[in-house]
Amino acid sequence: MSTFIAPSYADDAGTGDAPASSETQAPAADPAPEPKPAPEPAPAPKPAPEPKSADEPEPAPAQPADEPETEQAPAPEEEAAPAPVQEIPADAVPAGDGAEVGAAQIKAGAAQAAAPASNKKVVVCKYVGTPPGKPHHIIVVSKSAIKDWPEGTFPWTFADAQDSVAIRWAVGNEQPGNEELVNCPGFDPGEPAEPVVITPPDVQAVDPCGPANAEYPAIAETEQYSVTVNADKSVTLTAKDGFTFADDAPSHTYPAPVDSGTECPQDEKKVVVCKYVGTPPGVPHHIIVVSKSAALAAGWVEGQFPGVFADAQDSIAIRWAVGNEQPGDEELVNCPLADIEPPVIEPVDPCGPDNIAFPAVEDTDEYTAAVVDGDVVLTANPGYEFPGGEHTFTYELPADSGEACPPAVIEPPVLEPTDPCGPDNAVYPALAETDQFGVTVNGDRSVTLTAKAGYVFANQQATYTYPTPADSNEPCPEVAALVACVYPDAPARLGTGVPAGVITVIDEATALLNGFLGSFPFSYVNGDGEVELIAYLEDGQTVDDFDALEMCGEVAGICDDATDPGAVDENGEPCVPGEPGEPGEPGDGGETGGETDALPNTGGPAGFLLPIGALMVLVGAGLVVVRRPHSA
Repeated sequence: MSTFIAPSYADDAGTGDAPASSETQAPAADPAPEPKPAPEPAPAPKPAPEPKSADEPEPAPAQPADEPETEQAPAPEEEAAPAPVQEIPADAVPAGDGAEVGAAQIKAGAAQAAAPASNKKVVVCKYVGTPPGKPHHIIVVSKSAIKDWPEGTFPWTFADAQDSVAIRWAVGNEQPGNEELVNCPGFDPGEPAEPVVITPPDVQAVDPCGPANAEYPAIAETEQYSVTVNADKSVTLTAKDGFTFADDAPSHTYPAPVDSGTECPQDEKKVVVCKYVGTPPGVPHHIIVVSKSAALAAGWVEGQFPGVFADAQDSIAIRWAVGNEQPGDEELVNCPLADIEPPVIEPVDPCGPDNIAFPAVEDTDEYTAAVVDGDVVLTANPGYEFPGGEHTFTYELPADSGEACPPAVIEPPVLEPTDPCGPDNAVYPALAETDQFGVTVNGDRSVTLTAKAGYVFANQQATYTYPTPADSNEPCPEVAALVACVYPDAPARLGTGVPAGVITVIDEATALLNGFLGSFPFSYVNGDGEVELIAYLEDGQTVDDFDALEMCGEVAGICDDATDPGAVDENGEPCVPGEPGEPGEPGDGGETGGETDALPNTGGPAGFLLPIGALMVLVGAGLVVVRRPHSA
């Protein structure tokens, strides 16, 4: 594990943003979890209690003084309130000399390089115990960390000191705590896993020149333990759930370091250093000022700005300190960021008008992508920037070429003509117009399809014609017909010799529909009146071959009720309504259709008949009364 031995504050420890190498393996008898590529960040560090870090190395040989001597930081008990830790705005655009070079050095010198833009993250279940083991905890790793993995295969088991099973892609900026062990294959809530015994890292205290400044370098929090820097500068590691130190100890403490009290050269230069947190390359978090000897001891090349330190936290020297400069005198926006190489995104412009567009662009660890009015805008995530220190990078959508699409070739539908019996009546079935062609039925019964815009028929033809269908001229079979009398609902009283019905020919199909079963006569009623079927029509017969009076009967010769002025009586004389029995007036003498209107006068006296009738009634009644006692 590489450590940053330049002076640092207590807030440099316990950030939880160290590279994966900060996790150690457990003894072979009880293996520790696999090193985690990207540990979950811990809460932001607290401000340091003093402006000068206390972890400088032993004094280096004196260097020529090029700049005024800087003041030594006061002892802890004499120091004033520390400067507040600077916050970096989410939309800040980094600036400062050497920012682009520093960004390149972050990529080259960071303890763990940033994942490439296309490097997705995978959620992995870690197991302990004899294989297949028991689910113990969950980590999130880049897909490149899984060797020989057929990408996208879930679940997938690693060959590892601990069994590890990839269960799915991570979603967004997912952290290990977002998934639960119950979703790991083989989880059994009734059999909790034994805690994993962890070995604390080998950390040596650093004692730079100056009084009372010996302390341990920053120790990053891991998935196995948290880190606490105590008031006496001792450091305590506390095991997390599922882990323990040797002998089931819940914690491990590094004793308070002993300071040598070595004095520092009076004319030593100091360096302004940017400190980063988060997965490398990290995000600028705060700024410190350290002695040149401390920076050199950490691997810095003198005079190289920006220059990267190999540390649990990325540390970049950006310039010499000026005078008695303090950490708060420099701004975070001047700390270099990791440079993003913008991907190549080409627009897609298929044939047709106004349809050019960029393909979908996925978010990565370095940037997020959005489409704004057709343009693709990439926005750098914290810790990153685009070339030139830009916070965003835009791909402008070019104008559409407007290239016309070649017309689509239409396959005309198959049409089979229908040819019912009879001459010249073969036709094609009805064909509906579509969005590809119109339909025209020609006078010769041929059908023409006309292609619409953007379409053609085979051989680039604009039309396609179905030829006139051939007619078989097959004669239709003769349909049987029947002779019928149709009697109107209200026949006109026309007088003697007028038929009561009309001779009509009815086709057999109509007769069958009305219930005809083949027996004559058969009657049914339709809208014209009563229809009486009489006989089948023979070949060659017509209605003229039948006598309506003979077949249907006649209307009685009634003159008084005749409504037709042309009606005649039984003698062929015109019917003229009049008072019957009046001499010299036309009439029938009281006879109407053979009926007598009143009793005829026989010439006998009529006056004495009424009294005689009454007398006979009384005599009869008397006889009945006289005979009643004898009948008892």
